Amino acid sequence: MSATIPILSILYRYYRQEILSDREIEILQEWLEASEANQLLFDDLSNTEAWEASIAELRKRNPDPTWEIIRQRIKAEEEPVAAKISWWRMAAAVGGILVVLGTGWYFWKSTQPSGKNIVAVDSLPKPLDLMPGNDVIQLTLGNGKIVSLDSQLQQIRQSGQLIAEQENGTLKYMEVPAKKISQINRLTTPIGRMISVVLSDGSKVWLNALTNLEYPVQFNEKERTVRLNGEGYFEVSKDARPFIVETKRGKIEVLGTHFNINDYANEPQMQTTLLEGSVRVSNSEETKQLKPGQAAKINTSRAIAIVPSDSEVALGWKNNVFWFKQADYEEIFRQVARWYQLEVEFKGNVSERFTGILPRNRPLSQLLGILERGGQTHFELIGRKLIVSP
Repeated sequence: MSATIPILSILYRYYRQEILSDREIEILQEWLEASEANQLLFDDLSNTEAWEASIAELRKRNPDPTWEIIRQRIKAEEEPVAAKISWWRMAAAVGGILVVLGTGWYFWKSTQPSGKNIVAVDSLPKPLDLMPGNDVIQLTLGNGKIVSLDSQLQQIRQSGQLIAEQENGTLKYMEVPAKKISQINRLTTPIGRMISVVLSDGSKVWLNALTNLEYPVQFNEKERTVRLNGEGYFEVSKDARPFIVETKRGKIEVLGTHFNINDYANEPQMQTTLLEGSVRVSNSEETKQLKPGQAAKINTSRAIAIVPSDSEVALGWKNNVFWFKQADYEEIFRQVARWYQLEVEFKGNVSERFTGILPRNRPLSQLLGILERGGQTHFELIGRKLIVSP
């Protein structure tokens, strides 16, 4: 049982939508790869609303039965194969899963599909299922040369000078005091890919899919200015020079801080979420200052609105998940389409909302299966076109 204690704690914290450490994410990933049953439990936990509905009756008897339910699900998977088969046959016979709590045996309603909401992709041969995009990440140098980045160690040279090295998803620039290079580089991520870059001043930026970042190989002595199209998370190194991020809808200025910017062209608004430090957000009409725990939104009217932030949702992509709270399906599939090479069409009035976490490293059918189990929406995949209807 001792071996299960770490994963129990991680799953419980995941269910409560707490941010996991890098080590916890690594343990979780290893556990998920160990068996299909583990993936099923994770899928159930990811659909927060479906999980809550299934334990609503138990909550009357136990203020927080979630921990015990997770423990029993894991314990069932650790039993001998024969016992496990018997357990699942019994569950199938009664249409649900029996779990034992401190006060006795109770019935937990199954979250399996009802039959009315069929995910069409589940019936497709696996080779036709869609996986996240895997096109190469490109670095465009100041002279126009394009370098394709992969996981292997690469040395990047410009004007005969070594300016950066790339390995395992991180591109790291270096100061070149003997020879200043002011040319602009552009880093571009395709559908379904992420990368982090350490700029020459030591600032680190994570780029989400379908994003490009333009920046000088070496910053000048007055300021550090970059331009972002898409979404990026910034950890800016402290420096007397201001750090400025320019986007199509606004400008963010800082000295040293951690913040996220989402300014995709197809999103209804630009959003800056501050985690640490202080930033000034401005456009052509006004300037406002953010404090940790706040977010700034700039919509089509160009007004800057300051609202409480939700850092877990804003940074879900950085932890390689989709994280939603009461999100409508149009918002959900704007994000999904940036991770899978996918065209999405809505038919009819899809009014459902979803709260939960969806994985980003799985076939599209499994992601849709999580959504389908918790609601009444129908999905049909035709080639790379997904039709979403009530």
